[in-house]
Amino acid sequence: MNKKTIFYADDDVDDIFVFKEAAAQLNVAIEAFFLGESMLDAMYNPPPHPDIVFVDLNMPGKSGFELIREIRSSPFFKDIPVVVLSTGSDQRTINIAKRTGADYFITKPNSVSELRTAVDHAISIDWKNAKPTISNFHYKKNRVRDIN
Repeated sequence: MNKKTIFYADDDVDDIFVFKEAAAQLNVAIEAFFLGESMLDAMYNPPPHPDIVFVDLNMPGKSGFELIREIRSSPFFKDIPVVVLSTGSDQRTINIAKRTGADYFITKPNSVSELRTAVDHAISIDWKNAKPTISNFHYKKNRVRDIN
């Protein structure tokens, strides 16, 4: 299997560190960005090219929702899966993320091992054939459903 490249935007340096720790044992390369604008600049100026994008919602400047809208408005990025990784878990936020164009939603887990499992699940989805619905759009610990 080829090594996948993950782009991750978050304004919290601790969350970026934890994400890198969680994904360290997975067969991935990680490009982390402190703000969404930096990630967009990198996406428009590859290499590397992301295979999957993880986005925090609550960021200064360009919010995660704005970032998702911009990614979805570009014909260059239409096939890149966008996964929300947020502390939010209320149904309203999840619904807005889906309507905005996210492909999947993960509520930030409380441990590195839980985060590793969630990220591993997200990168293992066959995104070319995935059909996310509101019932399988939100990753929940101990209730992983295949969205294919």
